[in-house]
Amino acid sequence: ANSLRLEKKINDWLFTSGGYFYSKLNAEDSFTDATISNDILYLATVPRIDLTRESHIFNLNGLLGPFDGLTFSTGAQSEWTRQHGFGDGNLNGIAYTRPPGSNLAINPATLASDYDQSTVSETAGLRYSKIPFTTLFADARLKQESIGQVDTDIQPDASFLENPSFSSQGSDFRTGFTTSPWQRVSLSSHYRRYEDDSHYKTNDVPQPL
Repeated sequence: ANSLRLEKKINDWLFTSGGYFYSKLNAEDSFTDATISNDILYLATVPRIDLTRESHIFNLNGLLGPFDGLTFSTGAQSEWTRQHGFGDGNLNGIAYTRPPGSNLAINPATLASDYDQSTVSETAGLRYSKIPFTTLFADARLKQESIGQVDTDIQPDASFLENPSFSSQGSDFRTGFTTSPWQRVSLSSHYRRYEDDSHYKTNDVPQPL
């Protein structure tokens, strides 16, 4: 993982910053499963499972003020993540319906999974501190997210494919005040409105290919 951050004070009333974060993961694993049916041992193995995950995150921020007690801040961040998994071996092939007395079968199988996530979020904040011992504030946060996923299990006469997807639009607004007229006493109050509109999109009900 690596990160980079830059910041600069342009003048007395403008401060800016930006950052970039990159991470990459590589992993290996294995899977073994023993099943006994009708006193017969069926050994399923995937000797090697590979996983890679890569993420890129960017953000930009700005701070304006103060202008006679008024300060404004804003920021935006974008995130992109991709993940890929793959395995190859022999697995139990279990039919959707099995006649009485039938045995399990060990079939060669290829497994794969892809995951893509994209997220963008924005923030904005307003502060007013000209009133003695009191700060008024208003904050807004927006977020847009989408996820796509594909899962496959390819076996002779028993392949499987599923590709669900997800999207979300979120918003979070707050406004209020905090006051501390005495050194050991403070009072705060705020109003908040939060909304999250999420959708899951899928194809037909998953079926064997």
